Amino acid sequence: MPGLRARTGIAVAAYGIVVGAIWIGFALGSSRAPWLLGYSKSYLVFLVVLAVTMMVPPLVLGLGRRLGWRKLLSETAPSLLVLAAVGLLSARVYYARQEHRFDPFLQSPPRPVEAIEAPRPPGVVRIAALGGSTTEGMEGPQVDGYPARLESLLRHTEPGLQIEVLNAGHVWWTTKHSMIYYVTQVRRWRPDVVLVLHAVNDLYRSCSPAAFALGEYRDDWSHFYGPAINGARPPSFLRFVLGTSLRRMYLHWYSRWRIHEVDYPLERYRSLAPFERNLEDLVGLIAADGAVPVLITQPALYRLDLRPEERALIRFGEEFCLTETGWLTAEYPSVASLRVAMDAFNDTIRRVARENGTRLVDLDAEMPRNLEMLADDVHYTDAGVDFVSARVAARIDELVANLSAR
Repeated sequence: MPGLRARTGIAVAAYGIVVGAIWIGFALGSSRAPWLLGYSKSYLVFLVVLAVTMMVPPLVLGLGRRLGWRKLLSETAPSLLVLAAVGLLSARVYYARQEHRFDPFLQSPPRPVEAIEAPRPPGVVRIAALGGSTTEGMEGPQVDGYPARLESLLRHTEPGLQIEVLNAGHVWWTTKHSMIYYVTQVRRWRPDVVLVLHAVNDLYRSCSPAAFALGEYRDDWSHFYGPAINGARPPSFLRFVLGTSLRRMYLHWYSRWRIHEVDYPLERYRSLAPFERNLEDLVGLIAADGAVPVLITQPALYRLDLRPEERALIRFGEEFCLTETGWLTAEYPSVASLRVAMDAFNDTIRRVARENGTRLVDLDAEMPRNLEMLADDVHYTDAGVDFVSARVAARIDELVANLSAR
């Protein structure tokens, strides 16, 4: 038996080296919002659970040698069979109930519009706001969108007028989504004014992250599925059980050597040209319908002198532009790169407004880039929503007054 013991010892040592390297790789990762020793609470729990899980095979081997493999198998076999049966049954139920609904044209369904009277009633000044999550609002950093507060401000400054500000924005949406939604729905509301706030969602359509896209970049953005990715690539039962947490943890594995922040040149943001085309087409459609288009630039937190607490909140580049460059390597755009790109997208908005004689609300130039106004890359704090509402109201107040006098 000396030969068996030697082989067992070698196997245990090899196992220890492999799992040790894996655990150390995760331990070398860090958290954006550290709690203890550079880790968040959830990541610290993950490291402990991973260490305990990795100890199971040596423990089983030790019990087998102490109790005998036949006795150990006879005592654990019933429990293992039950667990296997439960797993197989759960997997069958999961796959039988799979249904990933999404809007076939807009990816995710827009806000309910049943209560909106179409066309516009006489005497009502109706404003529609197109955009992404910074228009619609979202759970988390930005609780509500700016349109509701804009309506309150305009009604206060123009007492006696019937003013409606309809929120036609939606999370994930780009200028292409808004153009589809405008043509198929919003124009039927007969708005007097249409506000358009887009940039960052169009910007990261330049990327093709494995979590949200399939294949290489396409100029019509058909590679980017976003929230509809489960319909394009349905999740497995294992992914359902583990959720997305396993993938997030995997990104930590030797992340200091595997994942790199890169200063992409502006040419890398290939969605800039389609963004300009979409914006020009949208302005043309709105004006052709007799409404007044108003373009709004998008403020962002991207600065070259971010403090650590601000840097910890920057997530869009790594989340929506993480590009695999090899089997175990990936990269994403740096803050400096994103700043250059956002400046280019906002300059495009200014140019389209100037060349088409369109009103402009230059939030990018007016809003302070700090945590009082912004909760992450682009989403507003409560104070930020107030700031946006006030600036837009000030820019269109005279317009609204003139429209009410028709």
